[in-house]
Amino acid sequence: MPYALAAYTLLVLAVTLWPEAPDKPVTKQIRTVIDKAHEAGAPPRLGYNLIEYSANFFLFLPIGILLAILLTPKLWWFAPVVGMTLTFAIEFIQSNMPGRHASHMDVLYNTLGTLGGALIVVAARWLIGRRHNAAIPPDAPVTV
Repeated sequence: MPYALAAYTLLVLAVTLWPEAPDKPVTKQIRTVIDKAHEAGAPPRLGYNLIEYSANFFLFLPIGILLAILLTPKLWWFAPVVGMTLTFAIEFIQSNMPGRHASHMDVLYNTLGTLGGALIVVAARWLIGRRHNAAIPPDAPVTV
């Protein structure tokens, strides 16, 4: 699992630190799709920002999942801290790159994505533990 986290983090770094924004080559097409969706009755809140924020959230979701799996259950909360720290580092570097810009909204949605991933693991562990405990009757003898 540490290799998966390292590989995915490298992928995120490649995407976020590429000299130009990853959506730049397809910005016009994305805007066309949004305009067509609005013509078909999509709500006005469906816009470029929503797509960008969602992309940031889902880009960092796997980092939260992988980190929370690697951490002990009591330290799950450290995953979003790592995600936020990674995001601050990325945004700092982007602020010094020509053609890129730093955004406080990126920090927010990347961190929320990492938190969401960690909470998925917390919920899964809780459900598995609950299911496991339900399968063992309370008066069952303890075996070693």
